[in-house]
Amino acid sequence: MKRNTVKEVYESIKNPMECEDVLNFLESLYQRSAVPMVNANEFIPNVPRDIDIESALLDGYCDQKKSEMTGMPQLENYLWNLWRQNMLNSYKEDEDVKRLQNLLTKITFPCSNDEMKELEQCPNFKKYVWKKEGMDTNAHFLCSRNLHALDGKTMSIQHQLMMNLESSDVAFLTYEFISYCEEMQLPYYIWIPKESSKIRTVEIGADSENLCTYLEILRKIQKEHPEIAKRCGRPPIFSGKIDEWIGYVSVVVGTSPHTLFRMQEKRLMEYFNDVTVECLNWLDENKMEKMLDDKQREVTVLEYLTQTQTLATKGDLGYTLRQHYTEVASCFPALRKIWREKLQKSFHDSHLWDEKICFRPEIKDIVMKDHIEEEQCREFFERHSNEPWDSYYLIRMLPESLGKKQVLFPDGTTGELQRYIEEVMTDYIPSGGQLPLWNGEVVRVDQFVKDVVLFEGQYRYHGNIEKMISSSVNVDRFHDFPFQEKNVQEKESLVRHESENVILKRMYQLLLQMKPNQLKSYAGSQSGLESIKELQKMELTEEKDIQLRNEMIEILQSEQERKAKKM
Repeated sequence: MKRNTVKEVYESIKNPMECEDVLNFLESLYQRSAVPMVNANEFIPNVPRDIDIESALLDGYCDQKKSEMTGMPQLENYLWNLWRQNMLNSYKEDEDVKRLQNLLTKITFPCSNDEMKELEQCPNFKKYVWKKEGMDTNAHFLCSRNLHALDGKTMSIQHQLMMNLESSDVAFLTYEFISYCEEMQLPYYIWIPKESSKIRTVEIGADSENLCTYLEILRKIQKEHPEIAKRCGRPPIFSGKIDEWIGYVSVVVGTSPHTLFRMQEKRLMEYFNDVTVECLNWLDENKMEKMLDDKQREVTVLEYLTQTQTLATKGDLGYTLRQHYTEVASCFPALRKIWREKLQKSFHDSHLWDEKICFRPEIKDIVMKDHIEEEQCREFFERHSNEPWDSYYLIRMLPESLGKKQVLFPDGTTGELQRYIEEVMTDYIPSGGQLPLWNGEVVRVDQFVKDVVLFEGQYRYHGNIEKMISSSVNVDRFHDFPFQEKNVQEKESLVRHESENVILKRMYQLLLQMKPNQLKSYAGSQSGLESIKELQKMELTEEKDIQLRNEMIEILQSEQERKAKKM
């Protein structure tokens, strides 16, 4: 599923409180957070807990592995030289910057201690240096603005993606992610753990404009390196799961997801205290009910609790109940039902994060805005279903949030998608609004923009619409679909040659993928004979294409001759 808007991200994430593994984890946390009681209904205030709930919520699923974070020197080398190159290319009229530039022309990474000391003596070195320390955290943060000599706007972070990585994958995933962002000219803000840190959670900050693109990049990395996602641990407990390995938390501008976990910690402590009293009341009300003990003897609830010495006296009943909650709840399913219903109701009733506790309230406004825009697009299409498509019509068929999205233009500059459609895509919009794909499907051009132009069109084709069309659209059937008349006249020759060029490459890829036996069978078949005729008819202009065509003909003809000799 492609995620093109915050609404689609919101709808794809299940409420963490509906996940069985989350409830099981919180149940075990309830046991470990036992606080002594004076009596059944009164807790001693401010008594230290047996467990740090905030840390448990952040890294409760983390395996405290001792393996080292390999690849960090190589990552630092890449980042240092990226920063160095951007500093050298900076046009800031600042004497301190010029002094830094003069020094950096003589220095590459790793640099000597003396060279580093000389750099550090530049008055503005700390301001411009790429590597920053997080305040009171076990993490560094990597910001594109710092790596680009403070060029570009500061990102307003509203969302955070969190991955509990294997130690050896931290540097590699960070490098891959930054490489894609640099290639697509996207801003980024990443927290990576220090090597001394016990946890290995990488956090990627995002604004609403870039959130879906970041997710698409992570999905591409997962596709190319599936072992990374497989080795990844479960994201923090109150984050929403995406693709089973990415945690999502929305954040208030100027804060971090840790503030959410601290708020949830307070709510959990209040809940833990309340639910203990409720469970004790249930036990008291049902103390004369009959049950079977571990020896299958019929006893009352009170007799069972007394004889097993699980809950010895009323004075410490609540304390020991929490210590042995799972054991007691296994005998009394009603207790577990009470516990879970009250837990879910407690979070739902608070309305702090609505029914999905990983989303802040303001995300609801964004989701509603996306929904309204989608409805407006649908209604517009229904009212004008027979109208010929043009750039105005295509823009109206896209939500405003996408129209404002920054994309790459073929000349390397960036601008809003709306302007890209008007200036770059106009000649490629079929008047019927339909594009035929190589796999035989036909898609509306607005969906093509969402699925191709905004994703592969950025990191693979760098905004080049001709390459996007030739790789995705069946160029051979291009003119089966009505285009604006001027497009047909201006592009007819280009499209014909482009069609033959693309078909040639696809035929070559098919031949390369064939095993020897398959190639022999294909060459001697009717399809093979027709392929040779097709290749011979092609009107190719590029010398390399002509040479490739001749090689393919030679391969097929030699296989046919070999088969004829055997016969």
